[in-house]
Amino acid sequence: AIPPQKVSLLCEIYFIKHFSILQVKNLFSCGFIRVTLLCMKNNQLQKIVAPLMAWYAKNARVLPWRSDPKPYHVWVSEIMLQQTRVEAAIPYYLRFLQRFPTIFDLAQAEEDDYLKMWEGLGYYARVRNMHRAACMVCEKYRGFLPKQKDLLAELPGIGEYTAGAIASIAYGQKTAAVDGNVMRIYSRLTEAPVYPDDLKARRNIAAEIEDILPEDPSSFNQALMDLGATVCLPNTAPLCGECPLSGLCLAYKHHTCKQFPPVKEKQDKPIEAYCVFLIHTEEKIVLSRRGNDGLLKNMWEFPNAPGKYDAKWLEDQGIARPQTALLGMHKHIFTHRIWEMTGYEIRLGSEVKIPDTWVWVKKQELETSYPMPKAFGYFKKYLRY
Repeated sequence: AIPPQKVSLLCEIYFIKHFSILQVKNLFSCGFIRVTLLCMKNNQLQKIVAPLMAWYAKNARVLPWRSDPKPYHVWVSEIMLQQTRVEAAIPYYLRFLQRFPTIFDLAQAEEDDYLKMWEGLGYYARVRNMHRAACMVCEKYRGFLPKQKDLLAELPGIGEYTAGAIASIAYGQKTAAVDGNVMRIYSRLTEAPVYPDDLKARRNIAAEIEDILPEDPSSFNQALMDLGATVCLPNTAPLCGECPLSGLCLAYKHHTCKQFPPVKEKQDKPIEAYCVFLIHTEEKIVLSRRGNDGLLKNMWEFPNAPGKYDAKWLEDQGIARPQTALLGMHKHIFTHRIWEMTGYEIRLGSEVKIPDTWVWVKKQELETSYPMPKAFGYFKKYLRY
């Protein structure tokens, strides 16, 4: 009798050669025959290196952090790119480095200062963690980001992907940098149904990639990033005709690109309604500051109240019988909620007494001194100064 383990291996080899992964999955979903979805073994995965590197040599994107890949520069760029498109991140990157050219400058910055430089990028916990990490790097590593991936991952806001990116791109360390783009490429290459938020799958993929890393891990990792960003696109729209790996791609071969990676069903986000008030004189405007915890903590905002317009609420704040003008609606989408915001202008002849949590500021200072999230920044366009 043939041992079950050998039968499993023989079946795996046969079906990988002759059937698509989806067919194999449907045929052998139970029993002692083991069928793996991650069928592109290292000797097969190794085949992507040469065509990918050749493609990158001709098609690498020209990006400011690539022209001078100091560890600090790579770090800033990778944190910005976590939730921001490259095109949108570039001007913020240049402005941020102009204001904070070194880790020491960032470590010494005041909160309002670095939040202002981040204004409009969103996900402000990113820059807060950067500031915390900069302070730790100055204290523990004399201002130099460590080379080792595991030490980088101990810093606030630096996960396994970002640590791998810094270690490989800035220091040439042979380590993988697996983000959502790389997982999407891998999923299509292998027809493996991996989800971007599956940490175990991400680590398995990183281990496989580290087995095939060439002598230039920096270019290889950036090649995967560029391929995922420009060719192997999400939302079922890959440009397979332009892909250097199409001849090695199982999803392309079996016409299953739209099925990989699988997409989890999106849950409806709760909708919250707010009234936003631009209370101002000719020269000044009222701002309030959010609390020290929760969403958009410590950010500046225009005074606002939940629900529909309520004149009584305004009177309670010291704005009696205001003459209001409707400015319009704005919908702001967060990761887990949606704000539907209605703006109102309240124009006053002179300053009035306001709650202690509100302040009168010069309108021009909105652009220089008070970091305001995009949700409220939308209404700045209605100001005249």
